[in-house]
Order: sequence, then C-alpha cells, then structure tokens
Amino acid sequence: MLRIGLLPERIITADETGIYDAEISGLAGGGGQLSPTRVPTYVDSGTDEIRVVRERMLMPETENRARVGGDPVNALAYREELAAGFAECYRIIRDHRGELLREGGPVWVFRSDTVRFIPRPTLTYGRLLAESWHPDLLRDALDREIFLESLGGGFPGLPDREALLASEQRQLARQDIPAFHTTVASTDLFDGDGRVARDFLARSGWDAVRARIGAMSEKDLRRQLWCVHASMSGLTVGALRSGPAEPRPLPAAVLDPELAVAAAGRVAGVLLDAALAEDGEPPSWLSVNFVGDRYWTVGHAGLDLYSGVTGIALFLAHLGEATSDPAAAARFRRPAERIAGQLVDVVDQLAGRPERQAALPIGGFGEIGGLVYVLTRLGALWSAPALLDAAATAARMCRNRFDSDTVLDVIGGTAGAALALLALHQHRPDDRLLDALRAASATLADRSVETDGGVAWQTEFDPARRLLGFAHGASGIGYAAARVAEATGDDRGYALCAGALRFERHHLSRERGNWPDLRTISGTDAYMDAWCHGAAGIGLARAALHGLPGLGSAGALLEEDLRIAVAKVRADLVDVDGRFTGIGNDSICHGDLGLAETLAAAGPVLGDRDLPALAGRCAAAVAAQVMAGTLRPGVPEGVTTPGLLMGLAGIGYGLLRAALPGRVPNVLLLEG
Repeated sequence: MLRIGLLPERIITADETGIYDAEISGLAGGGGQLSPTRVPTYVDSGTDEIRVVRERMLMPETENRARVGGDPVNALAYREELAAGFAECYRIIRDHRGELLREGGPVWVFRSDTVRFIPRPTLTYGRLLAESWHPDLLRDALDREIFLESLGGGFPGLPDREALLASEQRQLARQDIPAFHTTVASTDLFDGDGRVARDFLARSGWDAVRARIGAMSEKDLRRQLWCVHASMSGLTVGALRSGPAEPRPLPAAVLDPELAVAAAGRVAGVLLDAALAEDGEPPSWLSVNFVGDRYWTVGHAGLDLYSGVTGIALFLAHLGEATSDPAAAARFRRPAERIAGQLVDVVDQLAGRPERQAALPIGGFGEIGGLVYVLTRLGALWSAPALLDAAATAARMCRNRFDSDTVLDVIGGTAGAALALLALHQHRPDDRLLDALRAASATLADRSVETDGGVAWQTEFDPARRLLGFAHGASGIGYAAARVAEATGDDRGYALCAGALRFERHHLSRERGNWPDLRTISGTDAYMDAWCHGAAGIGLARAALHGLPGLGSAGALLEEDLRIAVAKVRADLVDVDGRFTGIGNDSICHGDLGLAETLAAAGPVLGDRDLPALAGRCAAAVAAQVMAGTLRPGVPEGVTTPGLLMGLAGIGYGLLRAALPGRVPNVLLLEG
C-alpha cells in the first residue's frame, strides 16, 4: 500500500535553514506547495548578471486529486470509507485468487505486457540532468561527462551492474531521463535500444504477483489497513493536542501488579502481532514517526529510544521479568533478546566509524544515547556483562561528541546523553565515565545563556527560541546538569540548574497555572500539559530535584513550582467531581500515563499520600480500557504505533511502572 504513491506521503528534507516538506501523493498532493528540495533556476535572465541559484520552487497544481464541485476533496475526511473499500476489494482478490491466477485468467493475460523498471528515483535523474547544465560544467565537455558519471558508484554487488550503468550514461548523454522496462513474465532488462541484460531481475513480475496474492490473509489485511490509517494521519501537521475524554468513574483501587501485567501483556500481544520478522530474526515494525516536532510520517521504526526498536525491547524485557507464567515470559523475552543482540551488533559496526556516528543523535532518547541507556538497563536486568560492555563502547561515542554538540537537550543532545551515562555509571562505576560527565557539564555550562533572570539554552532544535520544559528545554537540561553535579562533585551543574529554575519561573503563567510552549512552530499563547512540554514534565523535574544537597537554596521555589504543576496535572486527569477524563491518549510523552507519573513522583516530596493513590487509580482506568480492547497511543487519528514515548510500548511500560515502581525504573527521567 505504501509503495504505489496513492496514499498520503510527505517528503521531508532539512538543511541549515530548517525542515521542509511537500505532500506529493495521488490522494492528497497538490499545487501551491514549495518543492521539498532546492532546484537550480536562473535569475536575472536577459542581463549580464544571469546566474544559477538553487531555490525551493512553487509547484504547479495537478489533476490527481478528486474534486467535488471543482474543489479538492480532503482525503482525511474519507479515511474510513477508503479503508472499507480497500478491505472489500482485498477480500475479493483473496477469495477468488484461483480464478484470477489460472491460465487464461484476468491476471494471467497481462504476462506479455510491458512494465517499467525503476532502478533509481526519477527525481535523481532529473536533478542530475538539471545540474549538468550549470555553466561551470559547460566550458569543457569532459567536466560534464565526469559529473554525469557520479552515478557510477551505485548498485554495488548487483549482477550486470556495468551494463545498467552504461545504459544510464547513454541515455543521460542524449538528455533523456533513463528509462528501463521488461515484460510481466520476463526477468530480462531492456532500454530504448534493446536488451540491457539477461536474467537481470531475481524473479519476474508475474512470479512476484502470484506470491503476493498467494500470501494474502486476514493478518496481512490488518497490516495493510494500518498502512492506510497511518498514512492518513500524516495529513495532520503539528503536535497532537488532545482534549479531555468523556468523564467516567475512576476505579476505587489503585492499579495492582496482576492487572498491570495482564494489560501490558495485551499491549505486547498487539505489538508482536504487528511485528515484521522472519523466524529467529530480530523483529522490526512500521511506525508513525514525528519529524521535527511537526510532521507525521510512516516508516520503519528506527534504533532510537523515542520511537524505535530500542524502546520496544526495553518494554518487552521488563514485561518478561514481571510475568510469572514461564511460557508467556519467554514469549516476551525472546524478541527483546534478539533486539538486544542487534543493538550490540550496531555498536560494533559504529565503533571506529566516526562519520557514521556523526549522523546519529547522542541524546538519551536518540540513537547513541538510547543505546547506552537500554543496553545498560537490559544488562542489569539480565545480569549480562556483554550488554554493559556494549553500553560502555556507546558511551565513549557520546563523549567524543560533547565538545561540538549544539543540540544539548534531553531528547537528542548532551543533557540526555549525560543521563544515560549516569545510568551506566550506577551499574558499572568507572572513572572514565565521570570524566565524560565532567565534559558534558562543561558543554552545558559553555553553551548556557544568562537571560530573563536565569539561565537558558539556545539549541539546534529551535535556534530562534530558548525553550522551557523537559524534552527540549531548561527543565530537562537543568535536571541533567544537577544530576551530573551530584555524581561528580562539580558544583557548577547545581548553579546551572538553579539558573534554569529561575528562567522558567520568569515565564510561569500563574493565571494558567502552567508554563508556555515557546516553540516557534507552536505560535503565540500556546500551552501543553505533557512530559515533553508544560506542567507535567516541569513538575516531574521539580520532584526529582527536590532534596539534592546542592539545590538547598532553591528548595522553596522547587516546592512551589511542584504544587503549581500538580494542580494543573490533577485538573487534566480528573474533573471537579472526581471522574476520570484524561487528555485523550495514554502515552507516556503527552498522555495520561505521563501525567500520572508526575503525581506519583510528587506525592512523597509534598507529603501527600493521595497523589500516588490518584496516579494509581488513573493507571487502573487505563488498564481497564486496555483489557476492554481500547488502545490510545499519542499519535493523530488514534493509529496504533509501536514506540515507547508515543506508542504501545510506552503504554505497556507505563502500566508496569505504575504498579511496580520498585522494579521498573522511570524511563522519563532515564533512571538507572
């Protein structure tokens, strides 16, 4: 479903000026958008100053979108009808596959038809040709030929590679977009001049279609329908801002371990059913990914802790340890172990490859910092020294990046990496880790800015703003600085944290009982109540910082901020009559389980036993929903997605954490 270009598909590119997108699908793509990449164009034509520049160009309107009364139809409004129609057609093909595929049947008759083969994106050829007309390449024909031969490094290991590359060069020399074709039943490859190579394709299109139709099943249909709904969610732009759900009675009792494990097992069952894996291979998943805190896209779950397989392994491993039934425990632990082995292999592949490391974020919820944290947690959970060894190797990769880091925050930068290294140091103390933590502290100090009566950071995530909150702002960075100071004895971390507290206090809205979301993309007067941005994450940081010896002078501010945050979180979880409302999803990032974590952490600090009880009752309400078959991840349109912070793994982990806090660490704080 995702390959044919019909469903919504957003192309996202980034450069030094920002992140850009264009929706190009058959259902939703239209004119009036700027191209996602900069293309060569001429300016000052007809003058002696004519020159080539590269700009994002306005794309013209096209005729692909369905229209009613001349107006394009919003595909998102018809997602249920589209899904229902697809399912009906899918089942017709599946139920009549024998008739369709028989000799002389409706599909068989296409065997001799010509079909296109696309070895590279047409856009690649088009851009190469356009760039080849730059005056710098037209002064000497050899320069242009060498430029066109930049395609020569493609298709390593492909049979008849040289024949394909030679055909590409012939067609480019004629100013043509290289085009290749075959027939449905053939494996030979042709271009406009004839056969390029015999048996170039591993199997014919006819064989591929027969295998595809033969494999159609209800399980596959569920996966395809997920693709339909997930791609439709990509038409939503910006962070998910849910509202309260219909009020319902709050359970009288807190979430008990038995119900938590049962509900987490239900979540894991859905998760494992959606996995893409061959027998014995590490599982992988399709995921709804959040890019640049703005765009929702469908793709494979990556290696990051935020939404990738790393966080999924963390959940499955803890569920396996909490499950008393040996067979069920093994069902959860096996895929976690396979993913852990995959993560060790990734660390080995990255070691000694600084150019590959440089492309991956070091933050605690990114790739490299996430590897440190999860390998540490799994190594401790399973008493597996090899996993701790791999975590230590990944930790050295983080250390090598601290001096040049400009991301800085908990999600992708130095602050989050420092918290992951602290977790490793807790389980495997090492003076080299302490030296790395001192380097992290120096980076956070050097890149801090005195402003608004305190200290803030201007990060790569949003260079135009100094942000508040835990994920990308002062709360998270200040928290990490204080934790590093606690471990190393370097008091400047405490000073940074105290400055961050003052900065956030300056921006507190007492009228709203919350802190504003200052991200550029959020606009003016924007507020969230979530771990990532707003009261829940700020309150969680205050609870975790309370009592640290180096912050004694800030104790009153910490407690007052915590009370303000708790009031906001409580009001968003339950109404004035004590009924459970929540904020519309159950994720740990910006959903009910994340908010409940703040209440649970605040209770001991404020001496209020009712707060952990309320958190436990809210978690029990979520568990009851899960047992009734309702899963509410934190992505648009209620699409299930597998990852930790916004998806199913996080819901399952949050339930385990709520019932078993002594056995399941607080991942939102990257606790060891």
